[in-house]
Order: sequence, then structure tokens, then C-alpha cells
Amino acid sequence: MKSTRSVSLLYFFAFLSFACQGRFLSLFFRDLGLQNQEIGFVISAGSLVGLVAVPAWTAICDLTSVSQRTVLMINILGACVAVALFLLPSAMAWIPIFFWTLFSKCLFSFFLAPVNTILDTIAVHKLENPKRDYGRCRLWGAVSWGICNAFILGPFIDILGTWIMVPGFLMSAVLLLATVLGLMPDDKAGTTNGRPQSDKQDGKYAQFDLENAQDTQDNVKKGRDSEEPRPDPASVTPRGEASRS
Repeated sequence: MKSTRSVSLLYFFAFLSFACQGRFLSLFFRDLGLQNQEIGFVISAGSLVGLVAVPAWTAICDLTSVSQRTVLMINILGACVAVALFLLPSAMAWIPIFFWTLFSKCLFSFFLAPVNTILDTIAVHKLENPKRDYGRCRLWGAVSWGICNAFILGPFIDILGTWIMVPGFLMSAVLLLATVLGLMPDDKAGTTNGRPQSDKQDGKYAQFDLENAQDTQDNVKKGRDSEEPRPDPASVTPRGEASRS
């Protein structure tokens, strides 16, 4: 039950952060001073960087054996820095808005894109019964996404403007970071989420079926033990000799 609540909170605050840089992002870029073509280019470039970032971070984690908790914290902090950079041209007029926004968006996508994948991996490893509890935990992410867009971010944008998306993301990211620090103990050395590491470097993000593999090995072993022993050919007496005796 405790692991279910922890994973649910992670999804809730993670998707709260995603919502603050989601549906209204094009309006935010328009208020920064970008044209429609520039907005489309910046968003497309960010999506492309996100596609590359997920396998890149996976390779980094497999090669360095960094814990999922550490990687998640790095991604959250990096995304916060990238979001804060969006407002820098407003304070320094000499900065080219388009290229700076493009750089900030690509940096943001590089750090934020793997977060959802890492959360799914954490859910599979932390939950006692992932097949039963994963959907319930993931539901809280959809709840926070809907609540933020419909009842929090939308009304605040109408009143204060789209710049509120930046402090909104930073505050929700702080809550996510506090949840990671408070509810996710760091992995012990020599283990992957409390499980012993194999002698072969499989990578922390490719071990979804360890239990199934172990069960298969146990079943094969039991099957071998239950086989009847075959008679020794040397101890078998031929029929002809048996009839003579």
C-alpha cells in the first residue's frame, strides 16, 4: 500500500509539471514575441530532441549504473533551469528571442522527455503487483493533468498572463523533487532497486522480466527433478539369460 501511494504521488506531481508546459505552450511562445512559423519550428525541434533524449539517457544510466532516483533528480533540476531560461530575453533585450527560445526548448526536452519513462520503470520495480496497481497509480497523473489545465492554469493565464506557466512549472517541480527525496530511498550499492545485480551488465532499465525468468528457471529445475531415473544398462539382464537361469 505504501509503495502504491508513493508511485501515485510521483505521477500526480510529474503530470502537474507536464501540464504547466503543455497545452498553452504555443500561447506562451507567442507572448514572448515569436511568429507562428517560429513557434512551430521550436516545438518540432523540441519533440525531435525528446525522441533522441530517451535512448541517450538510457544508455548513460546503463553505462554509469546511476540509480533511478539520481537520474530523476538530475532531469527535474535540468528541466527547471531550462524553463527559467525562457524568461531571460525579457530581462536582456540584446538576446535574440528565437534562437534563445529554440535553445531553451531543446534543453528542456532533453531533460524532461525521459521522466515519464523513468516513472514507468520505477512503478514496475516499486509496486508489489504492477499488473494490478499500475493503472491505478497512473490514473492520478491524468487527474492532475486535467485539474491543472481546466481549473488552475487556464484561469490564471486569463488573469495574469502566460508567464505564470514558468513559476507554475517550478513550483510543481519542487513538489515532485520533494516527493522523490522523501518517498524514494536511494538504491543500495550492488543492487538494482533492492534486487541483486547480475554479473552481466544488463542495465537498470532492461530488467522488467527478472521475476518471470526466475520462475521459469525454477519450473525447469522442478521438472528435471521430477523425472523418473533411467535404469542403468549394465544392470539390466537380457531376456535370454534370464530364461536360461
